[in-house]
Amino acid sequence: MRLPYDLSKTARVATVLLLVYCVAEAAFAWHSYILYGFYNVVEAGLLSNAELDAEAARIDGTGVLVAVVFLIVLISCYIVSGMWIFRASSNAQFVEPDPEAIRPGWAVGWFAIPFANFVMPYKSMGQTWARLAGRDGPSWPSWGIIWWVFWLISTIVAGVGNRINLSAETFDQYRLGATLDIISSLASIPAAILFRKLILEVTALSAEARPASTPDLEEGHP
Repeated sequence: MRLPYDLSKTARVATVLLLVYCVAEAAFAWHSYILYGFYNVVEAGLLSNAELDAEAARIDGTGVLVAVVFLIVLISCYIVSGMWIFRASSNAQFVEPDPEAIRPGWAVGWFAIPFANFVMPYKSMGQTWARLAGRDGPSWPSWGIIWWVFWLISTIVAGVGNRINLSAETFDQYRLGATLDIISSLASIPAAILFRKLILEVTALSAEARPASTPDLEEGHP
């Protein structure tokens, strides 16, 4: 019997978007680095007021472009990756029904719950992998925890950086905010690459998975 979802189409879109996201994060890190240097120049008083205004306008213009593109790519990744996570979890529930496992809706929803999103999405993905792989299939990969560690670093550092950027009043605070933005972006790139790998491997497991044999399934019910 067929599983509820063919993950391959969603996976193709998600994996392409994740590569684009890596480029967007690199651009964001580059702009944060430019800002860091600009704060040094302003503090040192190396430019005239006219030169500072021109440089600030150039950096702001570039920043708006980077931010708009980044936001579009980020939202697109959230939507498509969320669809893939929901569908993969739904397939896993179909293959091996488990009332105690995280439901497909919560497999996505836990990402939006503060503090719980440090643990529950990782747990959900592990459950999805285990049920699609089956007892004789491959176990959860060792690099899975590396993916999650990079994701946690990126998320936590970005949150701290945003708070500092919003309340910054001194050059040291502005530079710290820019530094944290760079760290967050650089941590996001390997997290995205490893998540892309996870999508490909779970999609392959789903393609090979077979649903549990039940009377309803034998009668042809989906």
